Amino acid sequence: MLNKILLGLLSTALTVALLGCGQFNDNPRSDSPGIITIAIGGLAARMGQSLTGPVVDDATTPAAGLVIGAIITSRSTPYTPDMNITGDLEEQINDDLVRSVNYFQIVQFPTSEATVSFNIPPATAGNWQIAAVGVTPVPDFIADLGDATEFEDAPKYYGFTTSFLNSDSVADTTITLNMKRACLGDSPPKGCARYGVNGEPIVTAAVEILDVTVDGSVVYAGPPLIVRNSSSVASAVSTLASAFSDPVAGQEVTIRTTHQESARETQACKDANQALVSALEAACEVQTYTTPYN
Repeated sequence: MLNKILLGLLSTALTVALLGCGQFNDNPRSDSPGIITIAIGGLAARMGQSLTGPVVDDATTPAAGLVIGAIITSRSTPYTPDMNITGDLEEQINDDLVRSVNYFQIVQFPTSEATVSFNIPPATAGNWQIAAVGVTPVPDFIADLGDATEFEDAPKYYGFTTSFLNSDSVADTTITLNMKRACLGDSPPKGCARYGVNGEPIVTAAVEILDVTVDGSVVYAGPPLIVRNSSSVASAVSTLASAFSDPVAGQEVTIRTTHQESARETQACKDANQALVSALEAACEVQTYTTPYN
């Protein structure tokens, strides 16, 4: 379903440089105040890709393409990557995507283009923010994502800006997307470790699980769970299920992870002592997966 674009989730903060307003296909919409042009090389790298093709990475499933643009919403607060998309919120997201289709673009990797451009919504559009989705396979059209057969599990990564943007000031804004692995789908990417909407652990290799907290209280403090194959996935799932289950409304459960097997990580991270939480969190990029229970 289309809502799976906004489920699950590469727990890595990403800053995308806004290159400014310019022409896109020399034909911006007549009601648009301008064009946003965004460099996509860094974003592709967060999804196991480069502009010239996929990167060999045991901790990251390459996304075949990128769907990115401005999502217009009637909400008074922005969408966030940690939302659980159910019920009325699911319906609202689908409605918002339909009204935003003219402000999205599709990029297929590899690509000769280092940037992607899309229209800025007009001032009359109301609240809007930028959304990005890494997908496999890549649709020909945005509307194709509604095909439950071919594209139900297409989203592998996604992110939103953390605040609404303004058409008058966006050219002076640095766009920040908090990209997440889409772990809640039926076909999650590599490197997932989080709890699902019913409290079930979701784990895929390769990932190191540092600790688990519930509402800020530690329920699993280590040693790190090192996940490399199906056997260690099963062991990690068992440990996580023992640490937390049966969520109640109002709770938030957070897993902190690292990805030593990622091609993007430093040699210091790859050499860090896997037996120590302190060693991994000091040497590696720590990625956090939070599931709120509403």
